[in-house]
Amino acid sequence: MPFDRQRLEARLLDLQAKDLLRRGYRVQALARKLLTGAGPEHPSRINSGKLRSSIHVSLAVRRGEPVVLVGTGVSYARYVHEGTGLYGPHRARIVPTHRKALAFRSGGKKIVVRSVRGMPGNAFLRDALVAARD
Repeated sequence: MPFDRQRLEARLLDLQAKDLLRRGYRVQALARKLLTGAGPEHPSRINSGKLRSSIHVSLAVRRGEPVVLVGTGVSYARYVHEGTGLYGPHRARIVPTHRKALAFRSGGKKIVVRSVRGMPGNAFLRDALVAARD
């Protein structure tokens, strides 16, 4: 049987894609675990579980090479990942822009304050990349 380079390359790409998907699913599982509070640097702040369940894995091709993408489409994921207020990228307290005070509900009580510190980030995706290594 003659050597078929195209079939061999296609088989290698298929094996590489399967390995990338396997690693992607490991990252997804660890990211979901880190969102539920796996340690002091990853506090659990789950209200509905929407962010945790929205973490997805997809296979794509970039420049002829298979790549795996792990992420989420939830709009507030960046704030959870990077933090807000003093802990976020701007390093400043959160203050109202159109009123004198901020008003929100917490634990069934109405709270009115002039500013808040924000919340520390939970870098669940970045820290979950460790799972991609063998």
